[in-house]
Formats: sequence, structure tokens, C-alpha cells
Amino acid sequence: MADYTSRFQQAELAAVLESRRSLEGDFVGHIDLAELELHGFRANQSTLRDTCLVKVHFPESRWTEVAFQGAELRQARLEGALIEGCAFDQARLMRLDLSGGIFSRSTLEQSNLSRIKLAGARLTHLLFDDCDQTAADLSGARLVLAPARGEALGG
Repeated sequence: MADYTSRFQQAELAAVLESRRSLEGDFVGHIDLAELELHGFRANQSTLRDTCLVKVHFPESRWTEVAFQGAELRQARLEGALIEGCAFDQARLMRLDLSGGIFSRSTLEQSNLSRIKLAGARLTHLLFDDCDQTAADLSGARLVLAPARGEALGG
């Protein structure tokens, strides 16, 4: 388990992620990883706190039991990704592209989902609480068993 929290470790963390293509039980905080490209990236049981993932491109990535606390994934491209058992707390997902992906068993609290793109994505067992879903694109998305506390995506 590694703790990446210093802004001086940005290049180091980018190099680690590029070589091992995964996070496993790691904590990443206050680091700018904008525009990083990693195909097949995997994150498991990790925390991303106030981490900038703006315009990253992580196609076919796997995110399991990851806590996104105040993380920014604005304009991130996660086509074909699996997001399962994750918690998004005050995360910014504006214009996130999860086309063709799977978003399952996750919670989204006080997160911004405006203009999120979920074309052809499968959404199951999601819980939304006080989220901004302005202009969310659900064209072709399959929404299954998605209870809402406060509001429902697309509702």
C-alpha cells in the first residue's frame, strides 16, 4: 500500500501507473494526473482524494471498491470501463464518457454528473443522493435496479 500525497510526486506516480497499470489498496491525494493515458488500467480498494483526472483516457479500465472523494474526472474517457462497488463523494464527473461500460453497485453523493455520457452503458444498483444530472446523456444506456435517494438519474 502506497500513499501518494505530495504534489512533488506527480511525475513519480505517473511513471508507477504507466509501468504497473494499477493501484491496489493505495491512497492518492491532491495529485494532478490530468491527460494521462493508460489502456487496461486497474484500481482496487484504493482512495482518490481531491485527485485531478481531467481528460484522462483509461479505456477498458477496471475500478473496484474505489473511493473517489472530491476527485475530478471532468472530460475523462473511460470507454468500456467497469466501475463496481465504488463511492463517489463530491466528485466532479462532468462530461465523463463511460460509453459501453458497466457502472454497478456504487453510490454517488453530492456529485456533479452534468453532461455525463453513458451511451450503451449498463447501470445497475446505483444510489444517487443530491447529484447534479443536468443534460446527462443516457442514449442507449440500460438502467437496471437503480434506486434513488433524493433523485433518480434521468428522472
